[in-house]
Amino acid sequence: MRTGRTWRAVATAGLVSGLVLLPGGQAQSATCSVTAWQVPTGATTSAVHGYDGVRVAVGSTSRMVRVAGTWRHTDTRAAVWDDGRLVLRLTSETAVMDDVNAAGEVVGSEVVGSRRVAVTFDRLGTATPLPGRSTWDGYWASLVTSGGDVVGQAVTGDQRVVVLWPAAAPGTYRELPVPGVTDARPVAVDDQLRIVASTSSTTGGGYVRNTDGTWVPLAHPANGHADPWAIRDGRVVGRTLLDPNGFTVSEWNGAGALVRTYPTEAVIPRAIGGRGVVGGDALVDGGQRTVLWRDGVVVDRLPSVAAAFQLAAISDVERTLVGREGSYPNHLPVHYRCS
Repeated sequence: MRTGRTWRAVATAGLVSGLVLLPGGQAQSATCSVTAWQVPTGATTSAVHGYDGVRVAVGSTSRMVRVAGTWRHTDTRAAVWDDGRLVLRLTSETAVMDDVNAAGEVVGSEVVGSRRVAVTFDRLGTATPLPGRSTWDGYWASLVTSGGDVVGQAVTGDQRVVVLWPAAAPGTYRELPVPGVTDARPVAVDDQLRIVASTSSTTGGGYVRNTDGTWVPLAHPANGHADPWAIRDGRVVGRTLLDPNGFTVSEWNGAGALVRTYPTEAVIPRAIGGRGVVGGDALVDGGQRTVLWRDGVVVDRLPSVAAAFQLAAISDVERTLVGREGSYPNHLPVHYRCS
């Protein structure tokens, strides 16, 4: 289940609870060791799209080549890893695996005929299309909850709408339009089926759909708009982008109200843990690196995690950090085990 934009948060117990709290709310830094994941021979970059919170992750691997002075992805294939071991790599060049839950349900998209459609994948990588309107130009699934509810989007012309395939009614779908918005894109979902959508700056930038089915805007100042990244148990984190070039890292509740802003060194919040820890990027000693926050305050700067690490997810027991490491154009998947 992906609860964050590209990088997910699916934590329920542990990493911060395993740290030794010091006076003033500071924490003793966790000791973390890295494991490089298997990739196909020749692959030089990767992306982790979804993680089940325990072992299994989905994403893609590619080989980067330079063409006319520009780096390009080649040989891109969807992939499945089990605790870092590559267990499946699709032969299709058009299939995309976007998310996986603990039950092993994988969702994404594939080109069928002349358009891209939402699909589920079985354990052998065989794609089964999800239902949709024939009038849609294309549609795809990007999120799946632990209960099997699938969330994605559909495109018709220049309009985008959030789509739900409910686990309780297999073979059906529901369009979930945001009132007054024609370009909503789902970026995260929690286990209570609260959906966070990103919209254009002119329509406020971000909305959250509550358990009662209503969409509410994420609070933002008149000179800015919301840029949501993750949700967990009704807590939304992201950024408030300010005109012309500023931003603050922000946290909202499920009603869209602003709860707090983070210190100025915070850059991007990528994942939310089950006990309130938030993982993401911050400026530390003149560079950008992964840190952990609680209530907007840094509790661990993770000195044993490489500065080049990009966080994608936190395990359910909050002792494994999943992501990728390297420098452009080459990033390969890794995880850190922390204690």
